[in-house]
Amino acid sequence: MAAIQRLSSFRVRGLLACSTERNPATMALLAETGMPLVIVDTCPPWHKGCFVGNDVAAAGEMAATHLLDVGCRQPAFLTAGVSLLHFSGFVALQRGFCRVLRRRRIAHPERRTLPAGLGIEDGREALRRARAAFPELDGVFCANDLCALGVMTAADEAGLRVGRDLAVMGIDDLSIGRLPRIGLTSIHQPHEQIARTAAQVLIDGIEQSRAPSGRQLFPPELIVRASTALG
Repeated sequence: MAAIQRLSSFRVRGLLACSTERNPATMALLAETGMPLVIVDTCPPWHKGCFVGNDVAAAGEMAATHLLDVGCRQPAFLTAGVSLLHFSGFVALQRGFCRVLRRRRIAHPERRTLPAGLGIEDGREALRRARAAFPELDGVFCANDLCALGVMTAADEAGLRVGRDLAVMGIDDLSIGRLPRIGLTSIHQPHEQIARTAAQVLIDGIEQSRAPSGRQLFPPELIVRASTALG
């Protein structure tokens, strides 16, 4: 809120914003300033204006489809920690993931989402809880790659072979996951392209003296590696 007030006092000509979605009053204040605005990356449900970002629901569908296609029958989604469960990106991931499970007649899709967190240790601990909830667990989609790395570590400690006994995938396509010894299947999101597009949309609006408008969603890309090569 303070940052928005400072920017308004500086009379900035436009604003790109990644909302934390913790307080709807933030968006109300932005509207009051009258600054041209583009929301980037993920979109709060109460924002009806210009948005450029990832098709996060499609990423959730992509993850569930891939896990089922490689042979998983007891998959689970490890999402963010409890304090971030409201965040629209994680809500959309879960929605997409569960939509495919329902379509493919996998039982109790909503119960297959477990709060975890976004760090390596979070994933490590979450796999233990996931296996207790689903003893036949054979596939895990994590809300980011760091959590997935923690899941892979916990699987090793439990004597499970990642990519054989347990399929593991994340989202972010971090460079560490591309290392051959890790080989993490992940979903790539075109953040650089999103940033360039959002900046251009904002600049066009400023130069044409109009408020930026419209919504652009960029599709995810599945990057398959050894961590989901069941068999």
